[in-house]
Amino acid sequence: MLPPAAPPRPTRVMERLAQAANGVMRLPARLGLHQEFGALLGRRLLEALVP
Repeated sequence: MLPPAAPPRPTRVMERLAQAANGVMRLPARLGLHQEFGALLGRRLLEALVP
């Protein structure tokens, strides 16, 4: 998961990690996206797992 509103340095680190990921989700959030968007994050993860 990549939050587009994250600061530049963490974004660079997350982009590098995402290169090895099976899939990438971009959510409208900052670094605390799990706190700000817990319900949305949960739904998106479930949608990704259930065909």
